Amino acid sequence: MNERLNQEEIEVLLNEEAGKGAPAKEKASAPRAERRKETALPPAGDISAQVEARVPEDTTEKSGPAIEPAVFEEFSRHEESEIPVAGMEVLLDVPLAVSVELGRARCRVKDLLNLSVGSVVELDKAAGETVDVLVNGKIFAHGEVVVVDENFGVRVTDIVSKSAIDKGARKIS
Repeated sequence: MNERLNQEEIEVLLNEEAGKGAPAKEKASAPRAERRKETALPPAGDISAQVEARVPEDTTEKSGPAIEPAVFEEFSRHEESEIPVAGMEVLLDVPLAVSVELGRARCRVKDLLNLSVGSVVELDKAAGETVDVLVNGKIFAHGEVVVVDENFGVRVTDIVSKSAIDKGARKIS
């Protein structure tokens, strides 16, 4: 079925299937002039009459949506539910990220790429100097490094004041 059908043949087949038209052979054999007459447009007067019949008469007066003020029910205060105010107890189970900063170092990308096993990075703090204890990235305390069993730990020597935390946060940021 590699035949190509033109538009007229397709319409004839569709009309035949729908039972609206004559058999395909009769219509296909009709001269083109006759087929053009069949598909000719109706006179302009007929079209305008059909359009006027379909268009409603009162198209100029369209009513918009009805607008009414919103009405809300008032809340009743039958019973005030007792919500316990827990205060600090609510915060006691909040997890915090605690880290210890031994020191800092500035280096170039070239130096980082040259690091290998056994390389030493020199920090800005001396051995035995206090370390910073950070809570969620902010300085909270100072301490000294200790060994507990086989692990490192920090003995807190100073809790940082609120004003020092604010100054330190500005300095670190």
